[in-house]
Formats: sequence, structure tokens, C-alpha cells
Amino acid sequence: MKSLMIKIVKIMLRILCVIIIGVVCAVIGFIVTANLAAIYELISGQPFVLNGRESVEAAGPIGFILGGLIGLVGSGVLFFGRRTGK
Repeated sequence: MKSLMIKIVKIMLRILCVIIIGVVCAVIGFIVTANLAAIYELISGQPFVLNGRESVEAAGPIGFILGGLIGLVGSGVLFFGRRTGK
């Protein structure tokens, strides 16, 4: 019974790590795209516009979503991918 509980705890810790890595990557993606939008505005002289929102308001959520997806998928594959070649 003890070994079953250890396996369950290990799986729960993997899930928690995947979620934490996804959130961290989402925040990093937000910061990076917000900075890229600001740099684009400085270089081109016109703001990045998407659906009526300008600059950071438009690019920030895009980076947040993409960063979160990349973090969740990447860490999910890392923690739950099949281990071949042992």
C-alpha cells in the first residue's frame, strides 16, 4: 500500500511542477512580448494595434497565452513523456 501512495504523490508533484512551470512561462511571455511591442513602437513610430488595442495592451495577452501554452506542453512532455532507451 505504501508504494501505491508514493506513486500517487510522485504523480501529483509532477502535475504541480507542470502547472508552476506553465505559469512562470506565461509571465515571462507577457514580459517579453510587452517589451517587443514597446521596441516596435519606438522603432517604427506607430504602435502595434490589434482589435482596437495598442502596444502593450495588445501584445501582452498574446504573449501570456503563448508562453503558458509553450510552458505547459513542454513541461508536460518533459515530466510525462515516455522514457525510452533506459
